[in-house]
Amino acid sequence: MPPPLPLLCSSAAFVFLLLLPCRPLGANGRATPPAASPPSPWAPAGQPVQQAAPAVNGSVASVNGAAAVLPAAAAPPPLAVITVEGTVEGRHHLRREHIAAIVLSSVASVMIVLAALYAFLLWRRSRRALVDSKDTQSIGPSHGSALSWHIRMKIALDTARGLEYLHEHCNPPVIHRDLKSSNILLDSDFNAKISDFGLAVISGSHSKGNIKLSGTMGYVAPEYLLDGKLTEKSDVYAFGVVLLELLLGRKPVEKTAQSQCQSIVTWAMPQLTDRSKLPNIIDPMIKSTMDLKHLYQVAAVAVLCVQPEPSYRPLITDVLHSLVPLVPMELGGTLRISPESPYATQKYSPC
Repeated sequence: MPPPLPLLCSSAAFVFLLLLPCRPLGANGRATPPAASPPSPWAPAGQPVQQAAPAVNGSVASVNGAAAVLPAAAAPPPLAVITVEGTVEGRHHLRREHIAAIVLSSVASVMIVLAALYAFLLWRRSRRALVDSKDTQSIGPSHGSALSWHIRMKIALDTARGLEYLHEHCNPPVIHRDLKSSNILLDSDFNAKISDFGLAVISGSHSKGNIKLSGTMGYVAPEYLLDGKLTEKSDVYAFGVVLLELLLGRKPVEKTAQSQCQSIVTWAMPQLTDRSKLPNIIDPMIKSTMDLKHLYQVAAVAVLCVQPEPSYRPLITDVLHSLVPLVPMELGGTLRISPESPYATQKYSPC
């Protein structure tokens, strides 16, 4: 839980009051006035010493606690000059002032860091993710099954737009390298944004020998896993896995009865291409809630994205153009749904 901001401010104020410079008290309990400066050898007799102001052709210097104007030829570089009283008490007073200034500046720096940490903790509390967050819904069967068909298509469309920006609009192009459902964040309106660019690399700046294999099991493209070949098509493969999660409501890797792991791609590929079997393997929560033509289109896009051969996979721009007509206009697509349509009642609702 982030520390309360009033507590931080009160602590800083307390430290500030402790460090305020104080004058010693006299016998009557009042602060004694500062000691008078000794007479200046440059001031006329009987006249008070006046602090010299910098002139256009001169600068201020100090000798034994007094100030005088020197010619510009003999003047030091234009630096700030502190006039110190020529007594032991004056030097101690200056030392206390320096220490107080240093401590106060340190406290101010600490307060800035604490304020930044407080803001970061508040941001973390409002962070919304598809998975691994009990305040949001995930793609998996435990949470993501509550998402409606149109909301799932909106998430896929927003994710494709994010990848298109990285691949087509960044110069040079950027490969995310760790696209997965838990790295897709949702706000309160289910607008999806790609996050976690810790493994991202610039396209074309690496080779098989100078880059470490990284990623998440189930999302890593086969050519990258086996040969270390990394291109934008590796992100397209991971997007296809996310699309299958949205479509089927299954995890990217699941354990079988023989205590072995099976990827969602291996399990679904034989059935995705069979139109008679496809309606039976999709998430039961969205079954019969979409137009079958749209279901076949999304399945075809997913099959192309997870092809073992990278050259067979489409560009993310082509994927984006395929998904736009499947999302209602109110959710960022171009699909028009008439009020008489049986799917009109669920296009705005997440469930």
